[in-house]
Amino acid sequence: MTEVMYDYTLESINKCKDFVKFLQKRQQIEIEYSKALVRLCQGVQQKYGVGETEENISEIQKVLGNNSLWRGFQSFVKITEQIAQSHKKFSISLKMSVSDPFVEKIATMENQRQSQLTDSNEHTKNLQEAYTELKKAKQAYQENNNAINDLMNLKAKAVSTNNFREKDEEKWKVKYDQAVEKANYSSECVKYCEEVCKNAQEHYYHTLLPALRE
Repeated sequence: MTEVMYDYTLESINKCKDFVKFLQKRQQIEIEYSKALVRLCQGVQQKYGVGETEENISEIQKVLGNNSLWRGFQSFVKITEQIAQSHKKFSISLKMSVSDPFVEKIATMENQRQSQLTDSNEHTKNLQEAYTELKKAKQAYQENNNAINDLMNLKAKAVSTNNFREKDEEKWKVKYDQAVEKANYSSECVKYCEEVCKNAQEHYYHTLLPALRE
């Protein structure tokens, strides 16, 4: 379950990075296109002396300046300059409004994912340890119960063959009491480990997993 979620978040982060790369490339294209248009317009203006004072303009240029075609040409150059500025502004806006916030968001997502991954590993380790300790406790409880049964069978067999004297009873009683004490202790260990395991499961499934879904 957690691996699927971590794979999902990783894929989401990678797609966001691809989107940012696309945006940054688009910004680069927009700004380069803007610069190219500006250079184009400047070349025309320098060639034909656009913006020069009256003293620096020849008579032929003055006559041509009144030509409708030339006026249209100048107007188109100005429009091209405006387009260049629009592309520049769009590139800046794209960077500030979209790509930069996305870069910050990706960094936040990566930090959150790493933090959750660390927490998940710790919770998973705790859960696995709880399962292991519970298994050991149950095994010890079973072994102690088997020891009691073995003692009971041993006594029954000895009694049936009239080979169970008073001193044997005393020795057997000591061993039996010790076995019962161990069994009772291991029973308490099982209960304790079951509670620890239950708490670990609840924390894992009701705290960690819901946090991953957010």
